[in-house]
Amino acid sequence: MRYLFVTFTIKNPEIKDLRQSIDDMQKSFGRMIQTQKWKKSILGYCRVLEITKPKKVTQQGKIHPHFHVLLAV
Repeated sequence: MRYLFVTFTIKNPEIKDLRQSIDDMQKSFGRMIQTQKWKKSILGYCRVLEITKPKKVTQQGKIHPHFHVLLAV
Protein backbone atom coordinates (compact mmCIF):
# COMPACT_ATOMS: atom_id res chain seq x y z
CA MET A 1 0.00 0.00 0.00
CA ARG A 2 1.15 3.54 -0.78
CA TYR A 3 -0.21 6.92 0.26
CA LEU A 4 -0.84 9.91 -1.95
CA PHE A 5 -1.60 13.43 -0.78
CA VAL A 6 -3.69 15.52 -3.18
CA THR A 7 -5.40 18.91 -3.04
CA PHE A 8 -8.67 19.60 -4.87
CA THR A 9 -9.49 23.28 -5.31
CA ILE A 10 -11.80 25.60 -7.21
CA LYS A 11 -11.57 29.17 -8.45
CA ASN A 12 -11.91 31.52 -5.48
CA PRO A 13 -15.60 32.39 -4.99
CA GLU A 14 -17.02 35.49 -3.37
CA ILE A 15 -17.37 35.12 0.41
CA LYS A 16 -21.17 35.36 0.09
CA ASP A 17 -21.11 32.28 -2.19
CA LEU A 18 -18.98 30.13 0.15
CA ARG A 19 -21.79 27.87 1.42
CA GLN A 20 -22.96 27.01 -2.12
CA SER A 21 -19.37 26.48 -3.30
CA ILE A 22 -18.69 24.01 -0.48
CA ASP A 23 -21.94 22.17 -1.22
CA ASP A 24 -20.93 21.91 -4.89
CA MET A 25 -17.45 20.65 -3.96
CA GLN A 26 -18.88 17.98 -1.66
CA LYS A 27 -21.34 16.80 -4.31
CA SER A 28 -18.55 16.62 -6.91
CA PHE A 29 -16.31 14.67 -4.56
CA GLY A 30 -19.19 12.31 -3.82
CA ARG A 31 -19.70 11.65 -7.53
CA MET A 32 -15.98 11.03 -8.00
CA ILE A 33 -15.79 8.38 -5.28
CA GLN A 34 -18.70 6.50 -6.85
CA THR A 35 -16.81 5.87 -10.10
CA GLN A 36 -15.51 2.39 -10.91
CA LYS A 37 -11.94 3.69 -11.33
CA TRP A 38 -12.03 5.11 -7.80
CA LYS A 39 -13.50 1.95 -6.31
CA LYS A 40 -10.88 -0.24 -8.01
CA SER A 41 -7.91 1.99 -7.13
CA ILE A 42 -8.50 3.59 -3.74
CA LEU A 43 -8.38 1.45 -0.60
CA GLY A 44 -9.31 4.33 1.71
CA TYR A 45 -9.06 8.08 2.14
CA CYS A 46 -9.18 10.95 4.62
CA ARG A 47 -10.62 14.25 3.38
CA VAL A 48 -10.26 17.62 5.12
CA LEU A 49 -11.86 20.91 4.09
CA GLU A 50 -9.63 23.96 4.51
CA ILE A 51 -10.73 27.54 3.90
CA THR A 52 -8.09 30.21 3.56
CA LYS A 53 -8.10 33.90 2.81
CA PRO A 54 -6.24 34.84 -0.41
CA LYS A 55 -3.13 36.96 0.11
CA LYS A 56 -3.43 39.04 -3.07
CA VAL A 57 -5.08 42.45 -2.78
CA THR A 58 -6.90 41.74 -6.06
CA GLN A 59 -8.64 38.79 -4.36
CA GLN A 60 -10.24 40.87 -1.57
CA GLY A 61 -13.80 39.77 -0.89
CA LYS A 62 -13.03 36.25 -2.05
CA ILE A 63 -12.23 33.06 -0.18
CA HIS A 64 -10.25 29.90 -1.02
CA PRO A 65 -11.98 26.60 -0.10
CA HIS A 66 -10.15 23.38 -0.91
CA PHE A 67 -9.96 19.72 0.06
CA HIS A 68 -6.77 18.05 1.24
CA VAL A 69 -7.10 14.31 0.69
CA LEU A 70 -4.85 11.48 1.83
CA LEU A 71 -5.39 8.45 -0.39
CA ALA A 72 -4.42 4.87 0.39
CA VAL A 73 -3.72 3.12 -2.92
